[in-house]
Amino acid sequence: MSGIIFFLFFFSTGVAFAHSIEVQPIEGDPGIVARYADGAPAAFVGVNIIAPDSDRVFQEGLTDREGRFVFLPSTHGIWRIHVDDGMGHTAHTEVPVGTISSPSTQPVTHLPRGWALVTGISVIWALFSTCGWWRARRK
Repeated sequence: MSGIIFFLFFFSTGVAFAHSIEVQPIEGDPGIVARYADGAPAAFVGVNIIAPDSDRVFQEGLTDREGRFVFLPSTHGIWRIHVDDGMGHTAHTEVPVGTISSPSTQPVTHLPRGWALVTGISVIWALFSTCGWWRARRK
């Protein structure tokens, strides 16, 4: 039993870290490049484009096999892009289009890596505590 828990601890946390999505705007084009934290392209993941001054989806589609998605904007402004791989990993960023003087090229992140580690350790601690409580209850 302890061997299984040891195995799950070391391999489940690595999988969680390796698959957070990072999104960067493509320089010179209205589009993004999506990659997982381990550098692998986020191929064929869902993308929603939201126009400036709107909450409605302007365009939706999938990234290509290199994790790229480019769109043809209809107006100037800051376009919001939401990326979702369908497995709970999402990312958001903004892409300036037109005559915006100070573009924001920093992606919006959801959970810093340190918090992901704390969360993983907390989940493992909860599992061990539950197993210990269950064993003590059965005796």
